[in-house]
Amino acid sequence: MEQVRKPFFNPLAKSKCQIQEILQGLPVGSAHLFSPERLLLCWTANGITEIDIPLHPEDYFFNAVDLGELGETLLRRMAGFQSHLGVFEDFQIMQAPAPTFKIPIVSGQITIFAVSEKMHTYYDFCFADVLCNTCCFNATDTFEGISHSGDINHGRDFLAHVRLDQEALTEEKICDFISGYQYTRITRFLGTNPALLVADHVDKILYIIPVPLDAATIGDARAQTRADPSDSAHNASASTSSEGFTQTIRFGTGIEFQLLDEGPAAKPTSAVILPCIFGAQLQGPILLATGTIPLNVQFVDEFALRSYYRQLKSAVVIVDERMTDNARNLATAYRINALFILQLNPQYPPTNTEEVLQLLNAANINAVTGLAGPQSLLLIQVGDRYYFYRGIANQAHLNTCRLEFGADVTSILESAGVESMLDPRIERIVTLGETNSILLPSSGQRVQVQDLEKPFKDLSMELLNHLEDDISASVKTEKSRYSVPVFGSTTAS
Repeated sequence: MEQVRKPFFNPLAKSKCQIQEILQGLPVGSAHLFSPERLLLCWTANGITEIDIPLHPEDYFFNAVDLGELGETLLRRMAGFQSHLGVFEDFQIMQAPAPTFKIPIVSGQITIFAVSEKMHTYYDFCFADVLCNTCCFNATDTFEGISHSGDINHGRDFLAHVRLDQEALTEEKICDFISGYQYTRITRFLGTNPALLVADHVDKILYIIPVPLDAATIGDARAQTRADPSDSAHNASASTSSEGFTQTIRFGTGIEFQLLDEGPAAKPTSAVILPCIFGAQLQGPILLATGTIPLNVQFVDEFALRSYYRQLKSAVVIVDERMTDNARNLATAYRINALFILQLNPQYPPTNTEEVLQLLNAANINAVTGLAGPQSLLLIQVGDRYYFYRGIANQAHLNTCRLEFGADVTSILESAGVESMLDPRIERIVTLGETNSILLPSSGQRVQVQDLEKPFKDLSMELLNHLEDDISASVKTEKSRYSVPVFGSTTAS
């Protein structure tokens, strides 16, 4: 496992030969599981190496980070360093948006910092170049444009940060990492919730980059590389319908198209749900070593698969709460506009409206955040009841613009049918970051997301009153584009 630097998972790769071809186009240290033989294929300087992993249970690869607990811990620790971190009081704290992302550099401001607590000892927050020149607590100005704070302690809590100077910043590739003080194995810091935070001072966002300390990810390492600061079992299913034909697609550790003569789906055998339904290649944590080959999928590549999705007349995606934060963060730029049904199984069913709202506010919607398009509809299923969470429905059956969060929509769903709950005119597949249009339900007008205000800008108040549903739909669509969970917020809309 020490040869593995970054796991990849192509949900449509069926054979060992296909996986080998994929790896040969990736950097040395890239790995991909071939699930039928439980082999992790790793691309090395000497070719493809096969790593036998049958002795490792599935939870060895989870590398899951509870961002709810982590967020609360970070806020508590940050409060102890008010003189250093007070500037971030009005910043949102959220999970990094992708495995690789950029932020604008604001010279003189703290750009990256680490907070943790003493566990036997502290770890060091360091930077290095390819020649192993390092910047750390006792060598704070090794690289041009990077100024290290040194170690800052408050009780048992630890802080270290760097400020960047845009004009002086070195053009070298620099990585940051943590290193156990006096050769301490960093697995000994497991349980301290260490994390790096990257500051976007323009949008006022702190991005959390959890530091995995499990043995599956880092082995016996004394140092853990994390980022480059020079760069600013079937757990879920989708039912799709086209020309009167309904296709059930299961996904979890892989994609499976259920055959027409198959009986009801078996109970889940895996606790992993990967955002793999679009067929795009995933990369990141060792969690991807749980990926399995596709079953009954006849599409030659991801583009053909998404073309199939685009022509569907309806789509229903059924998920639960088991997609972890790390799995959600693997999601690609593709999203599907569909009816999402999130199934909850509380120990005690809610008996009144207050209990329903508490249950919905506490729900883990990672699977929805990682897969749902901006004109999706999310309903929460508890037993045989369905409750409105957020989104836009087919107004012929359900006007969500006037619907309260947590409203019981069971009777409407049963009378209209799940296949009729979305407006058939909406686009099925959208790509985040590209020019996408949305449908205004009342007028039927299609408007690009960045131009949402134009249809309403010059209208009189009387006309605006008649377009209340379109305005509400625009607001809901805009909110859904920023549906990454934010710590401290429990309000759904």
